[in-house]
Amino acid sequence: MARARELRTTVYARGWTLDQDPEMQLRELRAYAKHRGFPITDDFIDYVTGATAERRQLEEFGHLGVGFIWITEHLDTSSPIGKAIFTVISVITEGERSLISERVRVGIAKARANGTRHGRPRIDDRTVQEIQRPQRQGQSLHQIAKQLDISHHTVANYAPQRRHNTRCNS
Repeated sequence: MARARELRTTVYARGWTLDQDPEMQLRELRAYAKHRGFPITDDFIDYVTGATAERRQLEEFGHLGVGFIWITEHLDTSSPIGKAIFTVISVITEGERSLISERVRVGIAKARANGTRHGRPRIDDRTVQEIQRPQRQGQSLHQIAKQLDISHHTVANYAPQRRHNTRCNS
């Protein structure tokens, strides 16, 4: 007689920001697991965006025999119908995300065609000179950014490129 596999449960709560408190989600998930008789072995809190690339891990879990129960939507991927529904939802979500991305690209292209500048505003010439002067004096980009209270990335964009001496051994 085949031995039944021991069921192990990890409670998975998802946040969108680091300052979001997942305790309410965890409390609800623990109660659900207890009601279903699932022994909880661990809690897992994830802070991710809704991009489907980050959700592909759920599909990989399925190949390992790991089920996923989405209690707010009553979806259980450990059953055949749950797997089918999850697949359909994933395809629809990925399609919608592609449509949104395409609409954003079209909107940006239209705005550019109408002369609207996209992105951060440029910094003035005086600030550019303030970036370049300290760098010539040997300050790091980080030090300059901190001193001028602007981002490191902005300083890197406007700082003259440092040349590295390369030597050919021929």
